[in-house]
Amino acid sequence: MGDIIQREAIYLWYYISVLFKQIAPYWATGILLGSVISVFGKNRIHSLFTT
Repeated sequence: MGDIIQREAIYLWYYISVLFKQIAPYWATGILLGSVISVFGKNRIHSLFTT
């Protein structure tokens, strides 16, 4: 029983680490771009919708 739990824990650790390695760069880029756009493009975005 302990062997099965250990195998499942290793599988989950591997799955989560691979998933994080694949998604993390895109997630960080999205956060960075969203912050830059919201800070520097706020007035332009608002003017597009108010005119």
